[in-house]
Amino acid sequence: MTEAEIIKAISQRLQAERLRLNLSQHALADKAGVSRRTIVQAETGHNTSVATLVRLLIALDAVSLLEPLTANPDEGPDAVIKSDGKKRRRASKPRNPRPPEPQQHQPPTASSSFM
Repeated sequence: MTEAEIIKAISQRLQAERLRLNLSQHALADKAGVSRRTIVQAETGHNTSVATLVRLLIALDAVSLLEPLTANPDEGPDAVIKSDGKKRRRASKPRNPRPPEPQQHQPPTASSSFM
């Protein structure tokens, strides 16, 4: 998906959730503590902050839509085993794989020839 497609999908989902709950834009704005204009902007794909998006999702009781983003990948048995209890704090440079060592060609010996 492109950035524009993602923004459009999020905007449409916000509007669909609001309408599913039978809330007007004014009612959602009051419930979320934002202006009606903010609702209009969010539902039409205009620039909306993450904080505003979270407020709207809380007001719509749709925070579960963020679960894939808020799930902690560092939890769970596989992550604990791999990490040895250490938490990454920064990204590292890509490591160059070690080039394969050149193979030395050995001339055939008398005992290895077929006759």
